[in-house]
Amino acid sequence: MAQLSNTPRYGWPTLLVVLGCVVGTAVSSYLLFVDYWHSDQSHSGPRVGEVRLVESQVRLRPRASFLWDPVIPGQAIYQNDTLESGPESSASIQLKNGTTLELGENSLVVINDLSELSLKFLKGNFIVRGEHEAKKVTIDSKGIRHEEKLPVDLEGPENGHWSFLHEEATVKLAFKWQWQSGIAPIPCSLQVSSSRSFRKEVTHEYPVPTSGTNALALELWTGRYYWRIVHDAQVLSEERALFVAKAPLPIGIRPFGKIAIWGDGSSVPFHWTVAGVRPWELGTIGRIPHELEVASDAAFTKIVARKNVEFRGGRVEVGHLKPGSYHWRIKGSYPSFTVVGEPLSFEVVKEKQQVVQLVLPAADALVPAQPLRFTWDLDSPPAGAEYEIQLFNPSPSQKATPVESHLGN
Repeated sequence: MAQLSNTPRYGWPTLLVVLGCVVGTAVSSYLLFVDYWHSDQSHSGPRVGEVRLVESQVRLRPRASFLWDPVIPGQAIYQNDTLESGPESSASIQLKNGTTLELGENSLVVINDLSELSLKFLKGNFIVRGEHEAKKVTIDSKGIRHEEKLPVDLEGPENGHWSFLHEEATVKLAFKWQWQSGIAPIPCSLQVSSSRSFRKEVTHEYPVPTSGTNALALELWTGRYYWRIVHDAQVLSEERALFVAKAPLPIGIRPFGKIAIWGDGSSVPFHWTVAGVRPWELGTIGRIPHELEVASDAAFTKIVARKNVEFRGGRVEVGHLKPGSYHWRIKGSYPSFTVVGEPLSFEVVKEKQQVVQLVLPAADALVPAQPLRFTWDLDSPPAGAEYEIQLFNPSPSQKATPVESHLGN
């Protein structure tokens, strides 16, 4: 009697397809692995420029790479690199030939031939600014390139200008522009908006008389702004971005009170934070120099330690502080003023060295993903002492550094 089998049978064509998929996946994975670990070698041409301004979502892909990476100010641009901006995003590139290239939102360009500035504009809108004129390049839905010489040249503030507020609530900025040579001025308006697309409900329009007026001063609160010159519905100039931000005040957390040390090599950890910083401010304020100052007097005339630190907060250690009283603060040096956090005071006292025995979690223990309880033992714990728990995420290729620290007693 014939028997029926439920075991599926595959022919050679099916097996070849499966084998091809497996090989393709393996090759793709290998290429991505090589691409990731050798991304610094994936540029196929010489360096041709540098990123000056980035707003929101802008990414770059070298010609010899499969991967897209976020763009940051100061990043080098190489020939044949591809740049892409997302919604409500922009970038300004300073090219070596003196030209400035600005990407509007949802734009894509390949930086190829700079000699004739025949860049490969694929989609979106761009401003190409030379020494004497600026032109707008637009790629329509059919991929056709359109160029328009702008009749008005914006002089200031420059694109991506930052103004920082200290104690004041607003900043006064002078907006300046010039009509191109040979073009007769016409009645126009200065538009300032909090939206890159100049939505009507968040755009303010300031009429400008034609009697040789090429400047207007405005007071602005904190925020992101975009400005341009228009005549009715016609845009006469490029669009520029500017930013007004309140300088955040560093807030000291610890140390304060008495700090126990033992041995000459003991160090004191310092913790601080900031509040009220908006996401779009992080990159620029992060480049403002901040430093930790430790002094032996309240007037900070006798500095005993100084370290460069991250403004957003964190933890640094200062070693070799002798027993005595100290004061510390975090200070930010902005272009026209200095922000100083409220100083804290502490006293270093020398104590008998304690041997701390870690109890739980045990070494190499597998623990559930939930709040953990850490316990430890000391021979003779000082009364009222607080302890810092440091959590490490060690890497085989580099020295382990603390990724978290918690205080408890």
